[in-house]
Amino acid sequence: MLGEAQNAVMRLMMLSLTLACAVTDYLALEGVRFEDRLRVEFAIDPAAAQVAVPPMLLQTLVENALKHGIAPLPGGGELIIRATLQTDGMLVEVENTGQIVTPGPGATQVGLANTRERLRILYGDGARIDLANRAGNRVTATVRIPRST
Repeated sequence: MLGEAQNAVMRLMMLSLTLACAVTDYLALEGVRFEDRLRVEFAIDPAAAQVAVPPMLLQTLVENALKHGIAPLPGGGELIIRATLQTDGMLVEVENTGQIVTPGPGATQVGLANTRERLRILYGDGARIDLANRAGNRVTATVRIPRST
């Protein structure tokens, strides 16, 4: 277990690099598919951009937001990616138009399950991921990453 955690920690990437390398490229590709049906906004605290996060953490949340939230909507929707530093760690949010629905037959929910497990391996009980419906036909995936000691 310790070896697994150490190996995972060595693969952390600064949030800014994750955004630049994976998320913006992915959104550019999806922008071609969605055309004007996808509106994206970033609200990244510069200090939060320098924090190391597990690679693909943010992209997994963005993919879920597009696949399950925005893609089914004829008019598309909005995706907002936020990251802020707090006294006890970092808060990352991916908010999208849509609502959480009960998974249908064959749904694996493997992306969120893998994300939860990676967070547990890296941070123990100090990290959390929550997915919740919000007012105004919105869904927010919230990740809390504890401050390193």
